[in-house]
Amino acid sequence: MHLLEGWEIETLPVRDPIYNFIEIPREFISLIDSEIFQRLRWISQTPLEQLVYPSVAHSRFEHSLGTMYLAMIAAVSLIRNSPARLEAILKEDDAFRSLSPKERERQFILSAGAIGLLHDLGHPPFSHALEEACEYIFEDEKHFYNHEIVSYYYARILLRQKKVKTTPWGEKALSVLKNKKSKEKIKLSPVENLLLTLIDGPIDVDKGDYLLRDSYHCGTTYGLYDRDRLWRNIIITKDNQLGVHPKGAVEAWALRIARYRLGTGVYQHHTRNIIDAMLIDILCGIEKECLPLIIPDYRKKEKFLGWTEHTFLNALMEAGDSRTRRKVERLRKRELYKRGFEINLIEFPELLIKETVTQVKRDLLFWKDSLSSRVKDKIIFLVDRIPIPPVFEKEVQKEIIVEENGNEKPLAEYLGFKLEETQIVSCPWRIFIFVDKDLKDNKEILEGIEKDLREYLEKISKPLS
Repeated sequence: MHLLEGWEIETLPVRDPIYNFIEIPREFISLIDSEIFQRLRWISQTPLEQLVYPSVAHSRFEHSLGTMYLAMIAAVSLIRNSPARLEAILKEDDAFRSLSPKERERQFILSAGAIGLLHDLGHPPFSHALEEACEYIFEDEKHFYNHEIVSYYYARILLRQKKVKTTPWGEKALSVLKNKKSKEKIKLSPVENLLLTLIDGPIDVDKGDYLLRDSYHCGTTYGLYDRDRLWRNIIITKDNQLGVHPKGAVEAWALRIARYRLGTGVYQHHTRNIIDAMLIDILCGIEKECLPLIIPDYRKKEKFLGWTEHTFLNALMEAGDSRTRRKVERLRKRELYKRGFEINLIEFPELLIKETVTQVKRDLLFWKDSLSSRVKDKIIFLVDRIPIPPVFEKEVQKEIIVEENGNEKPLAEYLGFKLEETQIVSCPWRIFIFVDKDLKDNKEILEGIEKDLREYLEKISKPLS
């Protein structure tokens, strides 16, 4: 018996290295076959990691299918593990109220699957690295690229084209995706709030899939956790959030550990950080009037559909000057910079009070430009967070809830490592400086650059007189 047989959801099986088979509901086939969704075949899931882990060649396409399937597995578990709570919130929702109990459950499963399927629809070439670069090159936030805004934009178009926008599952998918893209969160119904935590929460199916998938393709064990043990033991908490049964508590912890291990070993591998910094440096060197050729208006559908890593790099070569073209060739040939030094911004707390981290990134562009020409062309930088052990995270200490015999406790308290409020911390920000190989062993120049940077940070962190 397949996963969805009890709800009369006809599916098409597709082979997958993580789940063996993924069951795709017939309702989703036209969405997947659309040119908007098929574009994800040419958007890498972890594009820059390929220069560290050669086998990482998987796409956003397969991650989206995996997230869809895991979301439906999770939805079935919630139906089985928290039937009364789920039925209560389904009955009070306008989109589900008039349906039979079985049809409500069916539409809930399809809602979860559709959100998982469409959640990454708007990812750009080089994904988060390009979004990060926008914070360095644009002064106005309205020019920042936000893949969640674009995902919602194209999900709305796609569901309307396929005439499923007004189905209960189409309506719920759009409500949740709209909330994900909005800074000012819209009011959600209890069902929508539950679906949101399922795709974007301290334990969610997005992480649940990409940790396993990225780890598999990297050839590492960093992202592994017991998938069945966790997702068969999720429940709905008293305030309609995603929680876990005691049987799944250790695996909820394992998922957070896996995220930390993959973060330190893969996503923030020092070589990946260097490649990020190189891409940012290339984009910062593009003339402002040429940027629309590199980062097109996402609302221009034909340009968006053809916007992939390959066309992006070609556009950089065409729009950039000879200096930019040399930098792109250097990236393509994997002629990388070396680690110079790093500075923890905890040393400059006034700076983070006075300015946003985005402003600090732009300030550093001015600092670099002030250096002598023989030095500034040989250094690049990155401002990024450093993962912290999950025992210190608020998600583990406060947000992941375990329910046992009607009593709810945060995961850390349930597992016996609750911390004091003052011990719960956020990931610290650091400045990474990378240098050309001929500067790597020049201790005098490196010390001079670090001294200059510290003096600059001290200067901009002081209050205006």
